[in-house]
Amino acid sequence: MAEHLKSCSDTWFGGENQKITQRILNLEEYKQARSILAYLNMPKEVSLDDVIRHALAAGKRVYVPVCTEQKGIMIAVRLHSLEAVVCRGAYQIREPAEQTETAAEHELDLLLIPGVAFDRQGRRLGHGAGYYDRFLSSVSGGRYAAAAWDFQVVDTVPAEENDIPVDQIITERCVYKRHMR
Repeated sequence: MAEHLKSCSDTWFGGENQKITQRILNLEEYKQARSILAYLNMPKEVSLDDVIRHALAAGKRVYVPVCTEQKGIMIAVRLHSLEAVVCRGAYQIREPAEQTETAAEHELDLLLIPGVAFDRQGRRLGHGAGYYDRFLSSVSGGRYAAAAWDFQVVDTVPAEENDIPVDQIITERCVYKRHMR
């Protein structure tokens, strides 16, 4: 997977990323959401910046994940503008400069989640720190969707008891849906 990511050009990522953005914007779950959690991507991950811009312009409340200084804990911080983002967080992930407003567990309608690999049952392989699984275990009511490159969808992803599956995986080629929880 890592080798495949390295072999893709920035031009390829940009063109394919636009397809994923359009698929997300066309999701009924996105259209109906009043508040979303959208990650700020690391290199080679699907960028949600255009989704965030659209959501902010549409008046949706946008939150982004922030890894706290307390190991293993992630919170959802309100984002008012992509211009208010700085690169200073854990793992050099971009974060809002101001982090005073957070989302309650029941406030998030749609959560857009990154990962290294996914399978069609919605299982997700993350980067191994467990931030998202711990965070998702406290969320109630929202729908979970992964944004990924199609080559990241594989036959089987190893899963542990505390892993939280996603409801759908949005790629440049299609939307993979699993049975709804």
